Amino acid sequence: MATDVLAVLVRLSIILSAGVVLVGPVRGLARRAVGVEAAYWLWLVVPGSLIAVFLPAGPAEVCRPDAFLSPLLIRGIGAPLGLAPSLAVDTCSPGLTWAWCTGATVALVCFAGSQWLVRKSLGPLQVRPDGAYCSSAAKHPMLLGAWRPRIVLPSDFETRYSGAERALILAHERAHLRRNDALTNAIACGLVCLFWFNPLAYWAWNRFRFDQEVACDATVLRQAKVSRRRYARALVRTHLTSSGAIAFGWRGRHPLIERIAILRRPAPSRTRRRIGYALALVLMLWGAYVVWAAASGAKVS
Repeated sequence: MATDVLAVLVRLSIILSAGVVLVGPVRGLARRAVGVEAAYWLWLVVPGSLIAVFLPAGPAEVCRPDAFLSPLLIRGIGAPLGLAPSLAVDTCSPGLTWAWCTGATVALVCFAGSQWLVRKSLGPLQVRPDGAYCSSAAKHPMLLGAWRPRIVLPSDFETRYSGAERALILAHERAHLRRNDALTNAIACGLVCLFWFNPLAYWAWNRFRFDQEVACDATVLRQAKVSRRRYARALVRTHLTSSGAIAFGWRGRHPLIERIAILRRPAPSRTRRRIGYALALVLMLWGAYVVWAAASGAKVS
C-alpha cells in the first residue's frame, strides 16, 4: 500500500513541477497582453493537471504519443510517469512514503500553527456596523481565515486613514472575499505542504500570492474608478512586514515596488481580458489532456 502511494506522489510531484515551469515564464507576457486578472487564471493549469492524473485511462486512439495533440509533450511527461510504478519494487519505498507523509504533516502543522498564533494575537474581535471586525491588537487591515474569512481592521482605522483610503482598503479586502481568495490560498497552501521538499512549490506559492494581490488591485481599480496614484499612495501607507499565515492584508508579502510598477500599466480592454480568460482555460484543458494522455500511456505500459 505504501509503495503505491509513493508512486502516485511521485507522479503528482512531476506534474506539479512541469506545471510551474510552464506557467512561470508565461505570466509576465500574459500580464502585458491581457492584463493581470486574466494572467492570474494561468495558475489553473497546475490543479487541472494534478486532477488529470486520477482520471480513468483513455482509449489508445487519443492517448498514444502520436495521437491528437502534443506528441512530444506526451512522450516527455509519460516517460517519468512510467518510471513511478517501478518504485513499488524498491525496498526503500515504504520508508520514503512515511518520510514524505511525515514532512507533509509537519509542514501542515506549521502553517496551521502560524494561522492560530495570528488569530490568537488579535484577541477579542468586535463587529463593526459595516460587517468587518475590529481588533485593538491588529496592526494593519487584513482578511483572516480560510473557511470563513473575516475582514479585521485595527482599532484606529478611522483615524489612521483618510476617508478615501478607508474606502479603497475595504474595497480591496471585500474583493478578496468575493473572489474566494482565502479558500484558494488555503488549497495552494495544502499543495505546498504536500510537496514540502520541492523548491518549485515554494517559488510557485510566492508568485501565486503575488499574482493574487495584483489581480485584486486591478479589480478594485476597475470597479472603484479611482486614480492609480491615489491607490498606490494608499498601498504605500499600509505596507508593513508580513507573516506566513493565511491572511490577506495590505502589509503584503510581495515586493511593493513591483506591485506599484504593475499599477502604472494601462488597463486592458474588456475584450482583451475575456480573450485572456479564454486562453487560460484552453491552456488548462490542454495541460490536463497532455497529463491524462501521458498518464494513460504509463498505465497501459
